[in-house]
Amino acid sequence: MAAINLVLAAILLAPVFGLQDIDHANGEPERLNNQLNTESIRVLPQGFESTPAATPAALAAPVCVAYDNLNSDQAKLLTARAQGLGETVNVREEGGTPSYWVNIPPQGGKQGAERRSAQLKQMGVDDFFTVQDSGATQYAISLGLYHTEAAAKRQIESLQQKGLRTAVISVRENTGLNTRVELTGPSDVLQKMGQELADQLKGAEQAACQLSQ
Repeated sequence: MAAINLVLAAILLAPVFGLQDIDHANGEPERLNNQLNTESIRVLPQGFESTPAATPAALAAPVCVAYDNLNSDQAKLLTARAQGLGETVNVREEGGTPSYWVNIPPQGGKQGAERRSAQLKQMGVDDFFTVQDSGATQYAISLGLYHTEAAAKRQIESLQQKGLRTAVISVRENTGLNTRVELTGPSDVLQKMGQELADQLKGAEQAACQLSQ
């Protein structure tokens, strides 16, 4: 009976003295290691499950871009380039339109022009130049050239607010022909083409136009 009691006591006291079943001791850490096996863990990005499949980029909507005041060579170059890209091109030649020149008429020759230039700077007007070419307008002070009379009048009003009262508007008739080219196509294609031809299209005016129905 005493021997049986000793065996039972040994079994009960084994955990207290750090003794445990070999299979149990080896099995539990292994199970934990399997649970924490970092090599098999994959971290998914936030919202991964709800991310929709990628879709093709939408095609750029067509736009209409017009170039005005082109000479014949510029019009041919622009038309050929656009047609080479497969874009729709409309070409129209129209009579030249007048321009409106805001200026201070010449008076007192070169010295008079120098005096007026100094006065303009004192008024805070810096955007001007003195005409040097010989002729009726030599030593006039140019204050801007505008395509519409309304724009020229706005410049006159702005100068008057600064105290200038001697500026006038002179109409310059343009009897030559200019060419208008209208291009229809994707905005990115037309923008890239315009940038590539910027040097060859100097002097032309670019604006939006209406898409043909």
